[in-house]
Amino acid sequence: MRDVYLLRAEIEALATAVACERMTDEQFDRIEAVHEEIRNHRGGDGEDLAVLNRRLHFTIYHAGSELIASHASSLWQLFPPRVTIWADPDAARALAADHDEIIAALRDRDAKRAQNCARDHVLHAAKLREHL
Repeated sequence: MRDVYLLRAEIEALATAVACERMTDEQFDRIEAVHEEIRNHRGGDGEDLAVLNRRLHFTIYHAGSELIASHASSLWQLFPPRVTIWADPDAARALAADHDEIIAALRDRDAKRAQNCARDHVLHAAKLREHL
């Protein structure tokens, strides 16, 4: 599990930086819309949030590079939505707060900050998963 998250952290940080540099305003609007879906989610279960989380991540990654997104996807397949940490309300709030930081960096078109926020987010998720 640790190795998967270490790989994810680097690949997804790169994917986020590339997206920040290449995304169109329209793509950013789609990213923000999915982010708002997560923020406004009520009811359901953690699996619902996990699916939305995946959609957010891959809306970002596909805005930058299909090739990098496909490599990230291969790692995500190792953890299906039913084994999510999003079912824990505290973890869900913490991860959503991480997303706020990533979205802010993307909005500012600050690729380096977006890259660092994405890396930190994946490593934060790894720590939460270990704890839970």
